[in-house]
Amino acid sequence: MSRDDTLIFIDTCSLLDSCWNVSRRGTISNNAEKASRFWSYELPTLSQIGSIIVVKRNYDELIKLSKVHDSPSRPQLGLRCEIVLGRLSPLITEGIVSIVGDPNDPFADAILLSVALKFRTQRNLLFITQDRALATDLIAISDFQSVRPRKGYELKVRRIDSNGSIARWHFDKGRSKPRNTSSKREETEQNNSLRSNSSDQTINSPKQEWWR
Repeated sequence: MSRDDTLIFIDTCSLLDSCWNVSRRGTISNNAEKASRFWSYELPTLSQIGSIIVVKRNYDELIKLSKVHDSPSRPQLGLRCEIVLGRLSPLITEGIVSIVGDPNDPFADAILLSVALKFRTQRNLLFITQDRALATDLIAISDFQSVRPRKGYELKVRRIDSNGSIARWHFDKGRSKPRNTSSKREETEQNNSLRSNSSDQTINSPKQEWWR
């Protein structure tokens, strides 16, 4: 699998979730271990398999929200955005993360859906989002029969789990979810890969499964 054939998109909600835990009551707490896992292991590993992209609308949203302080309905939001922007800045300078888009783009979710449709047959696509609705729509696109890739390109939708690792989406029973014909194969590949790579955890020798 060529790095040039893989595009990786991370949205605002996942970036904001990368360093913190949010309880069901809405309480937000910093989690240094989670942040270290994502920013020091997962992100460098992703950079070895493809181009990491934050769409400009998401990046502009982070800048805008970084100015939100002392809002009872959005506690610590400004600080969280500032920290994420601080982590992104050197990665952008080094070319590890790219900001792509222009001011005339529609809202961020619409951009990601259009990207999925445009590049479904041309690239391997990995979308990282905490947004259940967006994840559902992206998974649906992976099943569109009219845009099936001929060269084996795959579209995956993942999230950041409570440990800071890239994890598969799991939908609650009874919740509407698009049929995904590749789910059984994905689960088998994931289990085989985890068994064969259980001792291979370093950045210098990253797991190459697509994408666990």
